[in-house]
Amino acid sequence: MAEEFSLRTAANLLPSVDDTENTTKQLIDAIELYDGLLNVAGKKLLTTFVLKTKLSQSAKLRLESNYNSNADLIKDIKANLLTKKSAAALSNELHNARQLEKSIDEFGKSLEDLLVNLTLAQADGDSGAVKILRVANEKIAINAFANGLRNHELRTVIKARNYAKLKDAISGAKDEEISKKASSSAQVFHTRNKSDSRQNNAYRGNSRSNKNNRGSYRNNSNHTNRNNNYNSRNSNYNNQNNRQRDNDNFRGRNNGRYNNRNQRSDNNRYNQNNNNQGCNVIGSGENRENGSTSRNSNNNESNEVNTFFRS
Repeated sequence: MAEEFSLRTAANLLPSVDDTENTTKQLIDAIELYDGLLNVAGKKLLTTFVLKTKLSQSAKLRLESNYNSNADLIKDIKANLLTKKSAAALSNELHNARQLEKSIDEFGKSLEDLLVNLTLAQADGDSGAVKILRVANEKIAINAFANGLRNHELRTVIKARNYAKLKDAISGAKDEEISKKASSSAQVFHTRNKSDSRQNNAYRGNSRSNKNNRGSYRNNSNHTNRNNNYNSRNSNYNNQNNRQRDNDNFRGRNNGRYNNRNQRSDNNRYNQNNNNQGCNVIGSGENRENGSTSRNSNNNESNEVNTFFRS
């Protein structure tokens, strides 16, 4: 049963046009929906409400100020507010679509929009052709979706499953991606556990080697301490020997000096004795000469006396 026009319902249901195709399409869909629920008087009030409250200034300049039906309003909105693209351009854009940095959900949604626009462009307002073209373009869109995926393995899986609907292909791709991430995370966890166990084994091996090294270090330290003590003893012994040698050399030098001094004193004494003997000899010789001369003189005197008495 048709109902009367409700201002509150229209305000909540119909979006305001902001010169973007998305909101314009939403407005078209909302007008078609609410128009089917209203009676004749309500439909006229709906047309007036849209023209007065839901259009921007640029949209009002492109549209008429009055329409006989909402169907005529929708047709004029599509003709003046939506950008028309040729079927060839839309088909080329569909074939060359790529995921790039988009998510699977975003990439699939963009292909669904291209599929709808291509079908509508090819049908050119014929509702009977839309159903036929929808089935043919669906297969093209599924193939384009698989070719445009970023993951090569996922691309092969989607092609092998032969989906009949694009939405099913998108859902399968999302499920496959989730399972891949789960398996990869489990593999990463497993490899981390392996690496941790290897590190623990390496740590145990290092700790054992460190213990062995500590024991060898202690043995080496004991040996080195013993060697150091032995070397210190040898060095002390060598120092004592060197000191003894120095003392002996010092004593030898002093003895040599003492002997030289004694030899010098003995030589001096010997020389003095020799000098004294020489002086004595000379003195005795002089005394002898003096004695001889005195004797000669006495003899001469006696001879003279004897000759005097003889005469």
